[in-house]
Amino acid sequence: FNANGSLDTTFGDGDGQIETSRNSGNTSVFGVDGAAGADGKIVLLHKRVGAVEEAHVDRFNADGSIDTTFGTNGLVVIPEADARAVAVQNDGKVIVLYVDGTIDDDVPRLIRFNVNGSVDTTFRNGVAATGPLGNLDVTVASNGRIYFVGDQGPNGQSLVGALTPAGFTDR
Repeated sequence: FNANGSLDTTFGDGDGQIETSRNSGNTSVFGVDGAAGADGKIVLLHKRVGAVEEAHVDRFNADGSIDTTFGTNGLVVIPEADARAVAVQNDGKVIVLYVDGTIDDDVPRLIRFNVNGSVDTTFRNGVAATGPLGNLDVTVASNGRIYFVGDQGPNGQSLVGALTPAGFTDR
């Protein structure tokens, strides 16, 4: 949308929209979260549900075209993952909050991708666990600290956690 609320017809194919059609077979796609970086690039997080659930991270340029410099033709797939939230750091790195479907602990994890879509192994060796949480979100502060929020336990107590820019507990 433009600042005045009207549809931005310079975005996408001239209709102000973008569509992704990367799925095949018997699948459903559920949009989960989105974020924009300082460079105007847009990151969309969604989950593909079929025989195996996957988290998909798509990145688009500010005009709505696919950012082919990210992952494989603008797409990074996290296999067997339940997508929850996404944030973009000031340097363009992308943080995804997800639950790993291969581990039976329901502990959400954070993974950070470099600007080209590769896993950032300087971030806690690639993945950081947050603890058992539900109803999650993640954000990155201007100082690089990573904050996540969720509820925990049978009574749904709220929890806010912080990680250093390297993915370690911020005490």
